[in-house]
Amino acid sequence: MTTVGTYRGTEATEIATFWSIPQEDGIMYGEGEGVITTKEG
Repeated sequence: MTTVGTYRGTEATEIATFWSIPQEDGIMYGEGEGVITTKEG
């Protein structure tokens, strides 16, 4: 997943991966990792 937006007033891009599974009680459980980058580094 990739998103573009602002982070603390600075234009940023986030790149992330995640997974999720539904549990018997109807709640989704998931985990993921990601990184946020800016034009300034």
